[in-house]
Amino acid sequence: MVTTTATESSSQEHQENFSRNIPNPYRYHHQEETSAMAKEFLVLDRSFTSTTTSTTIPAGKPVVVPGVDSFSKLPTEIISNIFSYLSHHDLFSCLSTCRDWYYIGNDPLLWHELDLSNLRNTSLPHFLVPRTLHRHLTTCRSLTIDAPISISVRHVLTLLKCASQSPNLRSLTLTSIPNVRSQTKTLEQFFLSTKSQNLQHVDLSKTSISTSIIQALLQTSRKTLRSLNLEFSNIEDPALRAIAQFEALEHLSLLDCFSLSKPGLRSFLSKRLPESVRVLKICWLPDVRIGWLYELLMKPGNRIEKIDVRGCDRLTLGDLRCLQKIKPDLEMVHTALLEEESVWGYRKYIEYMGSLALPPPPVGVAVQKPKRERSSLAISTEQSSMLASAVPECM
Repeated sequence: MVTTTATESSSQEHQENFSRNIPNPYRYHHQEETSAMAKEFLVLDRSFTSTTTSTTIPAGKPVVVPGVDSFSKLPTEIISNIFSYLSHHDLFSCLSTCRDWYYIGNDPLLWHELDLSNLRNTSLPHFLVPRTLHRHLTTCRSLTIDAPISISVRHVLTLLKCASQSPNLRSLTLTSIPNVRSQTKTLEQFFLSTKSQNLQHVDLSKTSISTSIIQALLQTSRKTLRSLNLEFSNIEDPALRAIAQFEALEHLSLLDCFSLSKPGLRSFLSKRLPESVRVLKICWLPDVRIGWLYELLMKPGNRIEKIDVRGCDRLTLGDLRCLQKIKPDLEMVHTALLEEESVWGYRKYIEYMGSLALPPPPVGVAVQKPKRERSSLAISTEQSSMLASAVPECM
């Protein structure tokens, strides 16, 4: 005959009451209410521990067990998905929390797209890349460094040296990097030594680069590069001749590249633009003429689908309507006005009005006539009075 103590019997009774209130694992619990509405709740199976309170859990509500680490009971896939929303700086901090987080945080899927814009210079002591970061850089598919605040251009080039070893690199974004021209040779070496054979997207906007960098990019990505962003990059005419040789380029942005000359820009748009380009952004280039775009669209084999000409003040609404007739399916983004309302329509009138009157004096300055005019006026008055008095004498 089996004997049980009072403590064991009370514990068994408590477990029976607890299991009676909790549904079976991974099954839905249906509760009928007076309003004939049915609510479904999914309750995961959790082991009963000594830390569980003795209060009865209301039916139809999620189970919350105080004192138990519920986060650690989540599947690894869910924790990895949560980590994917963290910045890489925060993800580095999670790696040092515990062993489980270290292994989950080193999932290669979390490091395919690296954004090191907020990386601190303390993470690269003596310009040396830590072993963990070095491993992720050599396997990444996308690298972004946008307007770094805490790291210098030397730190950026140190990171690029590691990223050049990645055979999977497809996208590179280096925007607002200061003093790049002082390290032109090193950046050229990165593009020449990269092991990636499928670099498709390069963004060098707001970065002052030289023509030699574009030429180095051309040598390794002539047949693979599809998107090139050179906004505010201060490129010159020789860079356009290098861009014209990309064979698979589809997206090209030359927004506000004010160092381009008028003849160089005309030759590029009307003759040298790659036939594969589908989207072209030439915003804020006031020298663009409607004739250049007409020659571009009339060139056989062009695939232009969208043109962004915002800020090109010489283009009027009537000019763009003529382009639309040449290619009806062409999408145009513009700020053009009617010819009589455009800035260039008023230019001659403004110049004419400016030649008639002097500019107004500054506020608070009294208007005074030149002294020379006053003296000449006084002399002419005296002479006229003398002549008037001398006339009767002569008569």
